[in-house]
Amino acid sequence: MAASLPFALLAFVGGGLLSIIAARICALVLGPIVRRTGSDTDDWILKVVVGSIPSFGWVISAVLALRMVPIPAETEQLAFNLAKLILAVLLVRLSNRIGVRLLHRLAARSEDPAVSSMLRSLSPMLRAVIWSVGAVFFLQNIGVEMAAIWALLSAGGIGAGLALKQPVAEFF
Repeated sequence: MAASLPFALLAFVGGGLLSIIAARICALVLGPIVRRTGSDTDDWILKVVVGSIPSFGWVISAVLALRMVPIPAETEQLAFNLAKLILAVLLVRLSNRIGVRLLHRLAARSEDPAVSSMLRSLSPMLRAVIWSVGAVFFLQNIGVEMAAIWALLSAGGIGAGLALKQPVAEFF
């Protein structure tokens, strides 16, 4: 165990630093391509995605370093599930930031103030949907049986569709 600990620490630090370098390289390579479009939305999306790469890299490096250290199987499984949770939260937060920004951008482009207001009011629902989908995928990934939850979500979707049938018809 004593011999594998320095290698694990080296893998953790090296992987984290490598992810920072990868983020910088992505920014340098993709930055000029994205700036040619003239839109600030894609510049912002690139900035957010590149800013998220080091966080993902540190978590993945920690998991790889943990595999090098001999620990009990229960502790290892707990650590892997915790890493999956952290990665899921990072991915959901990234998706939320990008989705809400795109929704607000779409609302800003709308010429009708009512449509713009309606699109902006969809932000909390978009966040909730993304968090729900992220939670369901995380639970499924760690081994929770999801058949009942999928059936409940399907029934809820059908119910929401029927409830919103008339307001959507009036909107259009």
